[in-house]
Order: sequence, then C-alpha cells, then structure tokens
Amino acid sequence: MFKLTPPVLRRLFGVAALALSVTSVHATYWNVFNIEDEALQTARTVTYAALSDMLNDTNRTGDFAPNPSGFGRNIVGSGSDNTAGGGTTLPEPASLLLVSLGMAGLAFRLRRKRAAPQPAG
Repeated sequence: MFKLTPPVLRRLFGVAALALSVTSVHATYWNVFNIEDEALQTARTVTYAALSDMLNDTNRTGDFAPNPSGFGRNIVGSGSDNTAGGGTTLPEPASLLLVSLGMAGLAFRLRRKRAAPQPAG
C-alpha cells in the first residue's frame, strides 16, 4: 500500500517543482522517480515528447532503469535534454577577446588612478 509519509510528500513536491521549472521548447523531457519501496524497486527513467505529456504522464517515449543497483535505486529528478531545438552558437573567441579587453581596460584605469598624486588634505 502506498503511504503519504512526510519524506514521500517532500519527494513528490520536489519532483513537481522540478517538473514545473522545465520550460524549454523543442526538447525531450524526462522524469526519474522511485517513490514507493525504495530498497526493493529501482528508480525508473521515463521520457516524454513534450512538457505537457510529462505533467500528465501520457505519451511516454521510453521507460528504463538507469542503474538497477546501488545509489541508482533512489534517484528522484526531472529535466530536459534541450538538444532538439538547436540553439544559437556563441562565438567564443570574440567574446573572450571582448571580456579580456574590458578587464585590461579596468586594470589600466585602476593602475592609473593609484599612480596619480593624491591631493594633500
């Protein structure tokens, strides 16, 4: 029989909070849960095609055990791989150059300010 004890309720609310925080578009969503009989059953990873499917537990695209023994038996979580949307690439060398120039400018300004004679007063 399933009992709603305080640890189970905390896990349920944690999973619900994680599920609601996943708002990516064009991604594969997943839930990992093991709410009942922690020591006897392994956690299950269930994947869904859309966030609404995950929230309603419909249209499952996969169901498997990530780790049938050890710590994997007690994993609870939720998330998204967010790879289907493609995304925008960031030109790292140019960004790094701009940040470096900005840092060098701040360092130069600080050095110049410290080297300036202080008025007596």
